[in-house]
Amino acid sequence: MRSPEITCRWITRDTDDDQQWLEMRREILRAPLGLDFSARDLLDERLDRQLIARDEKSGDLVGGVMIRESSDGISWKVRQMAVKPEHQGKGFGRALLEQLERTAREEGIRELHLHARDEAVPFYEKLGFVAEGPEFIEVTIPHRRLAKPLIPPP
Repeated sequence: MRSPEITCRWITRDTDDDQQWLEMRREILRAPLGLDFSARDLLDERLDRQLIARDEKSGDLVGGVMIRESSDGISWKVRQMAVKPEHQGKGFGRALLEQLERTAREEGIRELHLHARDEAVPFYEKLGFVAEGPEFIEVTIPHRRLAKPLIPPP
């Protein structure tokens, strides 16, 4: 169930929201691994769509996710999912994925897939994603591929 204290919305590039989201991704996803985004990384993701979550009470950006539309036109790769550690377990990640899924269904997307860090696999499995294939290394740490078919609404 989605908390009424969560606002999720799609954002555009080159805005304050975009910059805040980039800094959050850098802090949560890259810095702990001793990594940063290269100019090429940032160029490669210019066409990715971004969805952020804010805490309605404080207005603070607390999480976000990106999607990359696949060339097949029927699937999306979920990327760069992050929620600030102090907000994890409060429904922000679930709210982001629920909004992402609603949008995907509205646009006729048939499958979501992602590469999850090992510690995040149980979170995605609770939301209906299924692990596929063996573990692999990405950005220096173990990941698993997960997928979730989307059945169009009646």
